[in-house]
Amino acid sequence: MLELGTPPQSVRRRMLDGAFHNLPVSPEWLQRTSRIESLTPAQIQRAARIASHLDDYPGDRLEPVLSRVLDEGLRLSGPVATGGQVPALDYRLDALNADHALPDLAEGLAKLRSGRIALYGPPGTGKSAFAHYLGQTLDMPVLQRRASDLLGRYVGDTEAAIARMFQTARQQGALLLVDEADSFLQDRAQAREHWQLTQVNELLVQMEAYEGLLVMSTNLMERLDPAVLRRFDLKIRFDYLTPAQAGKLWEALLKSLQLPLRDGMPERRELARLERLTPGDFATVQRKLRLLPQAVSPQRVLEALAAECQAKPGAKQRIGFM
Repeated sequence: MLELGTPPQSVRRRMLDGAFHNLPVSPEWLQRTSRIESLTPAQIQRAARIASHLDDYPGDRLEPVLSRVLDEGLRLSGPVATGGQVPALDYRLDALNADHALPDLAEGLAKLRSGRIALYGPPGTGKSAFAHYLGQTLDMPVLQRRASDLLGRYVGDTEAAIARMFQTARQQGALLLVDEADSFLQDRAQAREHWQLTQVNELLVQMEAYEGLLVMSTNLMERLDPAVLRRFDLKIRFDYLTPAQAGKLWEALLKSLQLPLRDGMPERRELARLERLTPGDFATVQRKLRLLPQAVSPQRVLEALAAECQAKPGAKQRIGFM
């Protein structure tokens, strides 16, 4: 039986342009929607049929309706790849504190379209998001798997799931993203059960045979088996934001919440005192405060960011007005 994968983003965009060309939807909405990696031609056509009865809607009302129609179709068709989710804030490489030049890496991968890359660092620092950025930049579908997708209940299940994962990535010509790699690739020297050895061995065999683009992310790099680490072409650390990067995301967050941005804001000075901020913190705060639009202010934004920092292990800082 022939398995048909979903089309790449460039094809999805052309299909969306064709389906909605007579409707008042913005190019920005079309581009965001084209990023949904699990979107199929049938779902686009279904939304277009419904939209044909809503041609009197203005664009600012039509787009949310169409998004709900597509979301419902994706939910009914099965699990939705997280890579299709639209990021809360505009994605920007200059807000990632990595120890390698990410634009240069993207340029090199655009030519090779293959490689084995490990991304490691604290949660929320943008590791998985960067893999999805690469997929969009290279016009490759992203096949994302987490430990929960691969770890089986019975002996041999995990090894079989790993093999299927690589085979599916080959068939789709996908960038293969494996999150939470430390959950099933722990150092074999610490293994207590035979199956802990065999699942690492299976991964090593598959990595050696895979000629596509593989990205693995982990918050706990020190737990990975040394033999796995040697297979990676690059190991890139993602760290907490620098004060300058936090300032850029602060401006973007206030803009997205339609709050004024003024020079000399006291909150901006307090922001520089916060430690362990990540891009994920800004996205979390944006989602939270959008639910309370009447209560949002620059001070409230700062308090929410500070609360995210305080919730992290080892947090020490507190800001004066809290």
